[in-house]
Amino acid sequence: MKKVLNWLLRPHPGEQGKDVWFQEEARAERVTNLMRLIYMLAWIPATVSIAGAHPGTANAVNIGGGIALAVFSVAYFLYLRARPYKPAYKYLSTTVDILFATITLFVYHYEMGYSTSLKAPPFMNYLAILALTSFRFSAVLPVYAGMLSVAAYSGLVAYMILTQDVVFGTPLDIFTTPKINLPYQFIRLEFLALFAWLGFLLAKNVQRLVHLRGEETKKALEEKSRREQTQSLLERYFSPRIAKYLTDHPQDMGGRVQRVTVLITDLRGFTTLSERIGPAESVSLLNRVFEHLVEIVFKYEGTLDKFSGDGMLVVFGVPDTRPDDTF
Repeated sequence: MKKVLNWLLRPHPGEQGKDVWFQEEARAERVTNLMRLIYMLAWIPATVSIAGAHPGTANAVNIGGGIALAVFSVAYFLYLRARPYKPAYKYLSTTVDILFATITLFVYHYEMGYSTSLKAPPFMNYLAILALTSFRFSAVLPVYAGMLSVAAYSGLVAYMILTQDVVFGTPLDIFTTPKINLPYQFIRLEFLALFAWLGFLLAKNVQRLVHLRGEETKKALEEKSRREQTQSLLERYFSPRIAKYLTDHPQDMGGRVQRVTVLITDLRGFTTLSERIGPAESVSLLNRVFEHLVEIVFKYEGTLDKFSGDGMLVVFGVPDTRPDDTF
């Protein structure tokens, strides 16, 4: 199942060079299109079963609309596999969805009157569409979809009032008679506006979370880089353990009073030797000697204080003393 989903949602090669936000938006559009297709595959059989019990033009049109939207989903899927995603596509697909929801409600009045169009359950399609807009990482899309939904449904209500013999009644009448209640229609519009607002807030919260997470990651990387640079500098003079300790406890770099063991080294006869072998060879010899001596010092957690000619000053017992520091 996972392999099938990965194949269905596989991005176009032209999208892989884009930033992560764009790639996730493209993936969300593919997921939404897949959900649209699944919904239509459930919608069509349900509408067919209703049409079997109540045959008529309205159900036939709705079946045809469902098939058309399913075909659109398949064509859109193939298009996104052939060409890279563009942000404008989400507005186009959302517009198609809202038009489908509006047409579905509109055709009911031909056989079942205005009452069915203004009270039918397919109104919930608008809410599902608005919910999906917040899934696409855009704060503008829910606002666009909300305005388009409100305009489409308001136009549907206005058309019914202007062209049909609409009878208004009480809120109770809408459940027991063909009458409609105007405040109830305004409540439906409020639901559309509310869902659009919630989608906007959700998208903005996701954007804010991603921004904060990005800033947090950036600060963490900067802090890690600073620590690594500091520790690398300290490791030139201290053992890795002490360098790490000082990096983790910068307040101790100011020093503290404690008992330590001091080792002073000197190469016996080095002055006479250096006169004989010359300055270049003398420096090379010192580098090789000090390389081995520093390795031994760090092995026993000593701290290299400084070099002085052919000698060096080493301190043992910092930050913590060892039983064998004086041996």
